[in-house]
Amino acid sequence: MLQERKQASLILAESRREGSRHHLLLELSGTKLRCSPYAFRVRSRILISIGLLVAFNRFSPAQIADVDTSDRMANQLVELFNKDDATGITALASADFLKGIPAAKLAGLVHKVHSLGTLTSPKLILDLGEQRHYQLSVKHKGQPDRQLLLVLGAESANRYFSIGLAPYRVPAPRSEAFITDNPHKSELDKSVQAAVDRFVGQFKPVGISIAVLQNGRSSFFNYGEVTAGKSELPTSKTIYEIGSITKTMTGILIGQAVADKKLSLDDDVRARLPGRYPNLEFAGKGILLRQLATHTSGLPANPPGIPDDAKADAYERYNHEKLLVDLTSIKLTQAPGSAFSYSNMGGGLFGVVLERAYGLSYAKLLQKYIYGPARMRDTGISLTPDMERRYATPYYAAGVKTDRWIVNGIEAAGAVRSSAEDMLRYAHFNLNE
Repeated sequence: MLQERKQASLILAESRREGSRHHLLLELSGTKLRCSPYAFRVRSRILISIGLLVAFNRFSPAQIADVDTSDRMANQLVELFNKDDATGITALASADFLKGIPAAKLAGLVHKVHSLGTLTSPKLILDLGEQRHYQLSVKHKGQPDRQLLLVLGAESANRYFSIGLAPYRVPAPRSEAFITDNPHKSELDKSVQAAVDRFVGQFKPVGISIAVLQNGRSSFFNYGEVTAGKSELPTSKTIYEIGSITKTMTGILIGQAVADKKLSLDDDVRARLPGRYPNLEFAGKGILLRQLATHTSGLPANPPGIPDDAKADAYERYNHEKLLVDLTSIKLTQAPGSAFSYSNMGGGLFGVVLERAYGLSYAKLLQKYIYGPARMRDTGISLTPDMERRYATPYYAAGVKTDRWIVNGIEAAGAVRSSAEDMLRYAHFNLNE
């Protein structure tokens, strides 16, 4: 039962970043410090910006390569750039990438990059999961070296879905004080500081909370401010919007429902909803729950009329009834299960399925099966007065203050708020099973 639950809980654990907030968490995985801005989305999948070079594309990868594979791809691309081998670089591009930038245009960009000089071996400086940032130099006889940033999204050892080159500025110390409670004594303290320095140098966050689990010991580090200009340092109890980490919780509930025989991953989603929805099939094949959970259902990224870059109040007046009505307008363009396409609408719809399976609200299911057992006291969709007082002010990546996200109707896709302490309890909860 636990194996089924774990398998299902991983289904919705995606690396996508919701919104444009830049409050974030860092986590330690083994001995490598991985920077995971849970509330930051890199909206432009291709960005080549060296002087005149600019190109954009947007889509979701079929899969994401591990770090070692990404490193090999980065080195291979640098070699091809140095050879001015546009054919080789084009051959490694995914079909979706080439839909956004034709091969002829890509070849022109490759030639322009080659003309800058010889690129040195790339060095990984930031791992955002779906995309990885590499620092490299460009050498040209008689000219000082330039520092470049290679942004790479790799699917496998021979396929990339995004690539970008841009001028890179080596992070300089902040001109203003960036307060912290990091004691700077242990090797862990220093590793955390190094990761923060790299991140701050590129993204200029207002506040950061870091939770580290290493050898069974919990550590917390905080930087910056809860609200810009207030000089109030965040704490391990500061409340943040955790965005699509909510989907991992939905995944746990899916596994629990399978273990409780409340549903099967091979059920047609229509069997779990009120109404008939004859539109939710393609060539006679309906959407299975496992396809809904693995973002292969064919449902759009968001409900109709709500764009990917919608404002924070886009879902304020949304609800389950409107979600089900919107579902009747969806037309599938390919067989469910045939392609990956990230869907907040699908994640939210699974919350409706779970509520109907148990006869309990999504919030109550979270409390019963996750928050209670994990002893998470500062996590939820609705805020207690005490949580309200500890809520971090949200900002866009450029440092402009914005509103809090209100996620109604698709709560299971990203409505939960939590603290660094509770996120570490959540990690314990999953690791100890």
